[in-house]
Amino acid sequence: MRTLLFIALIGLASIGARPAHAQFFYPYQSRASTVGESYARGVSDMVVAAGQANLLNSEAAINVETARSAYLDNRLKATDTYFEMRRRNREYRDAERGPRPTSEQLFRLANERVPTKLSVSELDPLTGAVAWPLLLQRPEFAMYRAELEEAFSEWAAADGNLSGDNYLKIQQAGREMLNLLRANVRQYTDDLGVTAATITAARSFLQSLLHQSSQGA
Repeated sequence: MRTLLFIALIGLASIGARPAHAQFFYPYQSRASTVGESYARGVSDMVVAAGQANLLNSEAAINVETARSAYLDNRLKATDTYFEMRRRNREYRDAERGPRPTSEQLFRLANERVPTKLSVSELDPLTGAVAWPLLLQRPEFAMYRAELEEAFSEWAAADGNLSGDNYLKIQQAGREMLNLLRANVRQYTDDLGVTAATITAARSFLQSLLHQSSQGA
């Protein structure tokens, strides 16, 4: 580097040593008039270019670091925002849910969900006759109705006592009726105009029938 600077200085000195009339024949200062001046200018341009390259590299490194810092900041903000939203969502659900029920409340709720006992007019304990709701009298339930009526006839004859096979027969036929009822809900409501209350009542009737078969007459 010292050698290059020394050559550059020599070239500049040679420019100053030219006769004044040389400038008359070479009015454009961007062109070298001697070999030394040309070489010195080339070296000078190399030095300037190297400085510009260093400056550009430095600016590029700063830009990369700035972009990386901004990226990390955005990631951190996104993470903070995610967990903050989860916290707020959890607090909202807790507020909507209200206080946790006590043991007494849970026990009362469990008892309320137990199917109600059918009346004598709905299930005759003397004959086992079943008074089916109108919806369950449809043809698609005929096979299951026949199985249940036969089983409850035996149930009544045994004073509310069922054999293991008969109990399983009632449970299986009743579950099949519940599944069929559930599968046809859209058809009943859309095509036949059956109300949701009617479907709910039919489902409750079947659930009570299955429950009562294990409770005796």
